[in-house]
Amino acid sequence: MRRIHPIYAAALLLLAATVAVAIAAGGAGVGQAGGRSASVHDDSPGGAAALRRYLEAMGAQTVVAEGDVFAIPSGTAVLFILGVDETVSPEDVTLVKDFVDRGGVLIVATDIGFFERPILEQLGVHTGGVALSGLHPLTNAAFAEPPARSIAIDRGVTFTPDQGRVILATDGKGPLV
Repeated sequence: MRRIHPIYAAALLLLAATVAVAIAAGGAGVGQAGGRSASVHDDSPGGAAALRRYLEAMGAQTVVAEGDVFAIPSGTAVLFILGVDETVSPEDVTLVKDFVDRGGVLIVATDIGFFERPILEQLGVHTGGVALSGLHPLTNAAFAEPPARSIAIDRGVTFTPDQGRVILATDGKGPLV
């Protein structure tokens, strides 16, 4: 049997990785039809500007932490990490873990969990397979007041928490939040 030349095997692996990343990130850019940026500056359906305005209308102070310098201002009670599109440094991971260890609340919204993975892993939450799209019923009491009966997922990943971690929402089959 003839062996495949190592350069051809490497090229095939790179092609497969490129295709996988392209499929996973497809439609996630700003300005693309149906795309999502998760940016607090984006007013499109894929942005989070409405969420930021809602929080501010409810009296919460919001601060955007982005770019090369990531800092969590003192007095912050809740940190949203929305659709990270750049590498998270080990220093950033430590800042987030320290924030959570001091009692801060962390909310992560992600499609594939690629850039958020170091933060999640440090907190004992691991990404699993692909989340099933569709409407999932909420079967536990965490969302009873105000009532939330279901959560809609169009694409995402499943999370597998370490033992002892709190699951906020389940559809009776597995953890959703």
